[in-house]
Amino acid sequence: MVETVVLTASAGSFSGLAAALSNSPVVVEEHPLVSFESPKNWSELDAALMNASKLGAVAVTSPRAARALSDRLRVLGIEWNDSAPTIWAGGPGTAAELRDLTSRVKVPESQAGRGSAETLARAILEAGVGGPVLFACGESRRDELPGILQESGIHVHDVVCYRSVLASRFEAGSALARGTMVVVA
Repeated sequence: MVETVVLTASAGSFSGLAAALSNSPVVVEEHPLVSFESPKNWSELDAALMNASKLGAVAVTSPRAARALSDRLRVLGIEWNDSAPTIWAGGPGTAAELRDLTSRVKVPESQAGRGSAETLARAILEAGVGGPVLFACGESRRDELPGILQESGIHVHDVVCYRSVLASRFEAGSALARGTMVVVA
């Protein structure tokens, strides 16, 4: 009997896993149980980007949020020039999504015992950014970064630039029923 491995992670997650499994005696099926969509309304992000000169910094903790921010800047025809604030990225993957827009992207060195959001918040504080800070993020997110900055007196304006959409119970049940092994993420 051929084993069926069902991958439920969102498209693009675990890149290379399906290809790596193609050499083994299993059938690989991808059935993402989460997808990502634009926010219902871009007006809040658009307004923040059009008034970027009033910001002390922009903080982005995920490649997905960075891609949405980058795409939105292109749609609006906004160029991130020297008068725009520095964009602080939570890691190299996040920064890579922004590098073609501006050289004004900073990535703090990771610090043992700290997550990327905490490391990013501490780096923003150490750099003396006074705020306000635009936090481009997903609808579902962790709040370490804005919490740390706000505790230090910096105003954080968090703006949703993508939404997570979960599959229905039926879709999830159908995907799970197809496999003898299921990779859930």
